[in-house]
Amino acid sequence: MTTSRPAEELYDTANDPDEVRNLAEDPKYRETLQRMRLSLGGWESETQDLGRIPESHDVTAYWDDFFRNHYRKNMASRGLSVDVSNDEYLDWWDKELKRMGK
Repeated sequence: MTTSRPAEELYDTANDPDEVRNLAEDPKYRETLQRMRLSLGGWESETQDLGRIPESHDVTAYWDDFFRNHYRKNMASRGLSVDVSNDEYLDWWDKELKRMGK
């Protein structure tokens, strides 16, 4: 729970399923991290993934606007304010799931 995401993350999900301890900077896991970097690089090349190339301001502005409007429409369709609190939203979901019989 930090304000920014680390450049790399590596977790032992068998022993740390909540991914609390980032092992990326632990020298003990250097070889594992290197192997995974190579694997990721191969996958990016194979799939032509462009995720590491920064998008233009116009592209990010488009998607920011798209998701902001999507959120507003969803909240309006649920009868909720865009400023709904976490507790209010959880209450809404509890009622919705009961309505659905779940």
